[in-house]
Amino acid sequence: MFPGAAGLSPLINLARVLVAAIDQRDRFMVGHSERVARYAIETAKRMNWSGSDLEFIEIAALLHDIGKISIPEAVLTKVKPLTSQEWKMIQMHPYYGAQIVRQMNAFSRIVPWIYHHQEHWDGTGYPDQLSKQEIPPASAIIAVAEAYTMMTTDLPYRSGFTSEEALNKIREAAGTQFNPEVAEAFIEAVRDSQSQSS
Repeated sequence: MFPGAAGLSPLINLARVLVAAIDQRDRFMVGHSERVARYAIETAKRMNWSGSDLEFIEIAALLHDIGKISIPEAVLTKVKPLTSQEWKMIQMHPYYGAQIVRQMNAFSRIVPWIYHHQEHWDGTGYPDQLSKQEIPPASAIIAVAEAYTMMTTDLPYRSGFTSEEALNKIREAAGTQFNPEVAEAFIEAVRDSQSQSS
């Protein structure tokens, strides 16, 4: 294992290099994984995570979309609605991501976290339609952090929501799309960071 929490920092730096490569392929998503990682860490802290657990969730959140490197760029950056075939391709990204991350022993702990970050609390997500406690807690944290980041991002076909609108949508989806405990911790973490920065 790693010599204390500090032993993971080179891996976090490596994760950032890989994320920069993904960002090059999808101009709409530049900075997306960094924001997801920041929100995931703050949420995990709210849930009393500490030490190397926080570092591992930072790495997992940074790399949650690394599987998109295996998706054709024309599909990733498509502005028009996706065909059912293209949507199936997009749904493969957690699988591809897990396969990429699995190749490094140091990342073995986060393989299921990446693989399951698109699962929903009510079992309607993908790839395995897991529900409730079957979903790794880290995956549930990344799911909320990613949803908020996507909702508040301006995309070519729509403007982003305000923070308040996005938080309301997360609250509404707690217990269906999101783990209710994680959703609550996430909302508190975002509100905290907003009050500190205002």
